[in-house]
Amino acid sequence: MSYLMRHYYDGSTIAWPTLTYTIEPTLALTEEEAALYIPIPRSLFTGTILYNGESVSSIPYGNGEVLELFDEEN
Repeated sequence: MSYLMRHYYDGSTIAWPTLTYTIEPTLALTEEEAALYIPIPRSLFTGTILYNGESVSSIPYGNGEVLELFDEEN
């Protein structure tokens, strides 16, 4: 998911960073999967990520861990 949102387009006319994405609450990430996630530079993403119907910048995973979706420094 983060690969799509990090790029301005995929060779088509779709502007991936401006879209709305919905993460299903049934998504179950393991610690290993979460460690592979590449944060999205906040400066490149103007869209919205929804989780449980609300706009989010992080999602829960594992046993109470939180995955930050954005790299605030970029």
